[in-house]
Amino acid sequence: MKKFSIAVVVACLMALTAGTVFADMIPGDPDFVDTKYFNQWIGTGAWFYYTHAITGPYTPIPDAYTVDPDSVKLEITYYDGGGRESIWQYAYGEGEWHFLGSTGSMSGYEDFEFQIDADWLNSSGGSLTVALRANSAYGSDSGTYLKRSVLSGDVSVVPVPGAVLLGVLGLGAAGMKLRRRNAA
Repeated sequence: MKKFSIAVVVACLMALTAGTVFADMIPGDPDFVDTKYFNQWIGTGAWFYYTHAITGPYTPIPDAYTVDPDSVKLEITYYDGGGRESIWQYAYGEGEWHFLGSTGSMSGYEDFEFQIDADWLNSSGGSLTVALRANSAYGSDSGTYLKRSVLSGDVSVVPVPGAVLLGVLGLGAAGMKLRRRNAA
C-alpha cells in the first residue's frame, strides 16, 4: 500500500508541474518580437492594413504553447511634420475589430504603445492584423507616415493532456505491479 501511495504522490506532483513556464534567455526580454519597418504615407481618409506574426523560437506556435496574458504589447511609431493628423488604430482579434485608440495631433516622431489581448493571438494562430486610418481637419492632401510597428510578448508551455494522462497511467500500472509482487 505504501508504494502505491508513493506512486500517487509522484503522479500528482507531475500533474502540478506540467505547466512550467519557459524562462527567458535574457531576463526581461520578450520571448517573441515581430518588428516591421515602413515608410508608408497614410493620407487623410485612407486605410492601411498590415499583419504581425509571432517570430522567434516558437514559429509557428505549436499546440503545446500559448501566449501569456498581459504580456503582449504593440508599439507603433509615426512621423508627422505638420502636426495636424490623428490616426485611428484598430486590431483584429477573435473575429472582430477592436479600437485601440486615436493618436491625436502629432509633431515629429511619436510612439504609441498598446496592451494587446493575448487571446487575439491565440485564436488566430499567432498573427495580429492592424488597421490604421488617418483623419484630419486640414483637407484631403494631408497625412502622416507610418515608420515602425513592433509586436512583442511572452510564451508559456501548456501541458499536453495526453502526456500527463500517460504518465499517471504508467505510474499507476507500476504501482499495481509492485503491489501484486508483494502479495505473492
